[in-house]
Formats: sequence, C-alpha cells, structure tokens
Amino acid sequence: MAWKTVIHVHTEHSCDCAMPVARLRDACLRRRVDCIAVTDHDEIEGALRLRDLGGVRVIVGEEVSTRDGHVLGLFIERRIPPDLSAAETCDRIREQGGIVALPHPFAILCPKSLRRRVYSLIPRADAIEIGNALNPFRWQCHRGRLLARSFDLPGFVGGDVHTPWAIDSAFQVMRPFAGPVEFLERLREARFHLGWQPIVSLVVQGYEDARRRIAGLFGRRRAPRKDRSAQSVRGMKGSRVGISPLAFPNAASRMDARRVERSE
Repeated sequence: MAWKTVIHVHTEHSCDCAMPVARLRDACLRRRVDCIAVTDHDEIEGALRLRDLGGVRVIVGEEVSTRDGHVLGLFIERRIPPDLSAAETCDRIREQGGIVALPHPFAILCPKSLRRRVYSLIPRADAIEIGNALNPFRWQCHRGRLLARSFDLPGFVGGDVHTPWAIDSAFQVMRPFAGPVEFLERLREARFHLGWQPIVSLVVQGYEDARRRIAGLFGRRRAPRKDRSAQSVRGMKGSRVGISPLAFPNAASRMDARRVERSE
C-alpha cells in the first residue's frame, strides 16, 4: 500500500488563491490523492477546515512569510505570524513538534525565495523542496536537489497548487506514515512525480493576487477569520482522516531526538 501525497497546496485562505476548501477536497477525491499538506500563506485555517470536511488525510501546514523568505511548517497546530526572521520561524515550528521545510529555495521568479539565505537555515531544516511544479526553470530545481544531497536532507516535490486542475501536478508516492518522524523516513524512499502546471493556473494565480492587492488599496479587505489554531485537535487517533502531531503524544520529543541524533 502506498499513499499519493501532495505537498505545498493553497486555498482561498491564501492571498493569491481563490480555490474554496470544498473544491480542493473534491479535486483530491477525483484525482485519488491520499494525503495532502495544505500550506496557505501565513494561515492554517484552510488546512483545519479541510481536515474537518474529511475524505482525505490532511497535514496541517503554513507557508510563512519571514523577513528572509518563505518557510514551510508541516504538522503544526498553531498559526505562526509573518515578518519574523527565518531562524525564529523555524524555531517556532520546532516548538510545535513540526517539520521545517524549505520551499523553492532558488526560484528567481518568486520574490520570497530564500536563495543564498537558505544555507544559514540548513542546521534548522528537516526537508528541502527539490522540485516545484510552478517553476518553469528546472535547473533551479536541480540546485535544490544538490543542496538536499549535500546536507543529507530528504527532498520532496511541491505542487505549489493554487487551482483544482493542478492538484497532482507534483506528488510523491510514499508508504503510509503516522506523524512527522515517519513522514521524513518515508520521504527518503518515496517515488517523485514532477510535472508542469497548466499556464491557466499561472494566469488565475496572478489575477487573484492582483485583485486582492487592488481591493486592499481601497479598503475592501476580507473579514477576519476565527482563529481555531488553539482548539482541540482531531487527528488520526480520533477520526479516520487527519494527521496531526498532537494526535501522537510523543511527536515533538521524537522529532527533537531525531534532530539531536542527526547533529551528532
């Protein structure tokens, strides 16, 4: 048995995405996605809502806009605020027993890529995005693969999904896992499928980003959403879907032990 796992997915809770959570779930069911890591920009509400809907296993994540670039936190339960340093952001992810993943580190088309600053975060990193379906320049993905290999970090391919028709433009086929430690172990033996997103996905993403920026200039901002990050967690232990570090009582300590072992 293997899980088709999609990492790095956005919903309408991101500033540059209009995809409703229910439509994302429908796309996962239609394309037979077994597990999905939802990583909205500076928000976890979309991931929590998808987990509540059921039908697909959900890794709660966030693509945090740090002062140094984007950082992904996976297996978290509390929102991490933007505009912190990348180092402090990584530390806050780890405090929750989560995984620090570095997305599109060398993508020149993304103004929030870490680029040279990625090297200073290697001691805090758990995984590196070695392919991104939204990036047309594959030589930059190759640099990510070399980086992961050089520091013996597991890699993953990210869909950077913003539209339902691009849901499985990139995915990994992994053995089932139960929490962050096993997730990293399974990544090392996963089979990767990296494709290209249709051009319409780029157009839709650009339009949505521009529309919301213009609306912000005229004061028409979205109503604040209720923060449920501190509410009780329903993970795999309490329901048939959903993946959460809080569903595994020793997740944080096991991740800390793994990091100490790696540093030695």
